[in-house]
Amino acid sequence: IEKYGGETIELAVGYNDASAEAFRKSGSGVYTTSGGRFYHFGWLYQPLAKFSWETDVHASFIEFRQKARSSFGWSYDYVKRLVLPPGESSLIIEHELRNVGEKRLASEHYNHNFILVDRIPPGPGYELEFGFPAVLERKEGGLCLSNDGRIASFSGPATASSPLSGCPDAQSCHFTLRHKPSGMEISILESEAPFRQAFYKSQYGICPESFVRIDLAPGEMMKWTRIYHFKALH
Repeated sequence: IEKYGGETIELAVGYNDASAEAFRKSGSGVYTTSGGRFYHFGWLYQPLAKFSWETDVHASFIEFRQKARSSFGWSYDYVKRLVLPPGESSLIIEHELRNVGEKRLASEHYNHNFILVDRIPPGPGYELEFGFPAVLERKEGGLCLSNDGRIASFSGPATASSPLSGCPDAQSCHFTLRHKPSGMEISILESEAPFRQAFYKSQYGICPESFVRIDLAPGEMMKWTRIYHFKALH
């Protein structure tokens, strides 16, 4: 459980309920709360029930469906769809989540977005452009941010991690990563204004992250989309 801007977010739903013996991890299953006072994503928790997936493969998209049911009051229907639009150099990830349980669903969703070109680690050949004046709380690991907050550059693959802020709305919430030697460009667009954002970099990738707020009363549904555009500059 964490706090952002004064709001409490339950990353493992039900873990901090004093009367609960189990908690839910969306997309995975129901687990026992044993393991300590605070939830930690790296700890091994004993599963009580695993949620199964159904997969449909079509010519231009793959659809994953999960109907999660539990006796603890947390139940949902979730659809994740990966779409390759014909004739476009794009990937669209569509999400649909409906709360069909008795309890409120309150959490968040994000993609790691680990990106490298030809497995080349971060360095001077890369630059990351923000669609807004970005604010990084920590500048470490060879990370440099331009004076206007629009361009991040990197001197090497050392690890850097920081909360990211400054995005005012969904229209401005986009990132463009360029690898200048190869001329490759990847743009990431969000359909929702982010609840919060973060930035991470290591030898394994450059990773701007936007977190979508999930807060659904029983019977409510929400949809959100993330779009990736791929482009060769030369």
